[in-house]
Amino acid sequence: LELPPLTLGVLILQSAMPVAVFNYLFAVRANRSPQEVASLVLCSTLLAFLFLPLLLAWLLPTLRVN
Repeated sequence: LELPPLTLGVLILQSAMPVAVFNYLFAVRANRSPQEVASLVLCSTLLAFLFLPLLLAWLLPTLRVN
């Protein structure tokens, strides 16, 4: 994409964020498998606790802005 380093870092972090609870509310309102969406919210949040610190440790040294 040839983005500046800071913009690329923000894009990577935003892509790694967990599924939002708002998706569950949409599933409940539309009656489209809210149990499955709730499990996705839970799993993605738990995985984010594990992988976001690792991702930050990898990205922050490359994004040092002086």
